[in-house]
Amino acid sequence: MINKEKERKKKHYQENKDKYKENAKKWAKKNPEKREVIRKKYRRENGELLNKRDSERYHKNSKEIKMKTMERRKKNPLKHEVQQLTRRKYGSEKKNICLVCKKKGRTDFHHLSYEPNIFVEVCRSCHMDIHSGNIIMGSFNHSHPEEGNVGVSCTASGSDTKTEDNNIKGCGGKIC
Repeated sequence: MINKEKERKKKHYQENKDKYKENAKKWAKKNPEKREVIRKKYRRENGELLNKRDSERYHKNSKEIKMKTMERRKKNPLKHEVQQLTRRKYGSEKKNICLVCKKKGRTDFHHLSYEPNIFVEVCRSCHMDIHSGNIIMGSFNHSHPEEGNVGVSCTASGSDTKTEDNNIKGCGGKIC
């Protein structure tokens, strides 16, 4: 009896997979804090399995991954050069606080232009949202970090979020 119910649910899920995924995305967007807690718990409980899977996937596709990476770098060599330079020059100065959501933890440099000293420090989640268009980096009112008043205005999920931080490095007023 239990197996039949399980099979029925499994079949229903397979038939409506896209609907379930869409609902899951909507829920995740509405509940980012809960989503993050669940994600961290899953990663903590299944970290070894996930690392093994990622490693196997990489080794299985390593040639393809390396080729795509090389193609990307050839397509835009300036981008790769700027990313490397930024990591070398400013990596040790990272605050590990997201400029958008203020979450503490691992952060990425999001380049506002292809100049090594024009970037903001954001968490991986916000970085992906910036690139997917869910967060729009709007007007930048800022001065050099040494002067202590870097202000960034960005639109996150339709509402303005004003933040104060010292994450923009030596802009020289080129973004304004």
